[in-house]
Amino acid sequence: MNVVWSEQAQKSFEVLKKALCVEPILKSPDVSKPFFVQCDASMRAIGCVLLQESEDGVLFPCAYHSRKLAGAELRYPVIEKEALSIVNACQVFRSYLIGVRFVLLTDHKPLIAIKQAASKNSRVYRWSLSLEDLNFEVNYVPGYKNTIADYLSRPPQAVVESEK
Repeated sequence: MNVVWSEQAQKSFEVLKKALCVEPILKSPDVSKPFFVQCDASMRAIGCVLLQESEDGVLFPCAYHSRKLAGAELRYPVIEKEALSIVNACQVFRSYLIGVRFVLLTDHKPLIAIKQAASKNSRVYRWSLSLEDLNFEVNYVPGYKNTIADYLSRPPQAVVESEK
């Protein structure tokens, strides 16, 4: 499927990108408060967001990250793409996560045991070993509640098309 990226789509993307990087959407992280990391994968990209809880109990974003999958990554099964999103998030946000306890949020239920290094999938098992020095718990969240990471893991045109 060929996607026609129009000038209007590019302008909309730039406006959205700018809106996601200013207060109150994006806040500076407070190292005295716990962190939450929300991760997701799609067929072509992975995305993650570093979150903290506000005084009124609402999670707000501190940092975003996403990237396209490349080469062999595009052929990974779903569990490996989702695990890659977790490993990538922990690498990208490592400076905030090392030495503190945090909560990792995923919409892929089989990965709630990634911390126990119990996967029969050799790639997921190796990746889980790379996370051993981090102190986190993994919580499952239904896909409809994993919205920020979900949007980050989708190409902009897919988000635009899904809202039509």
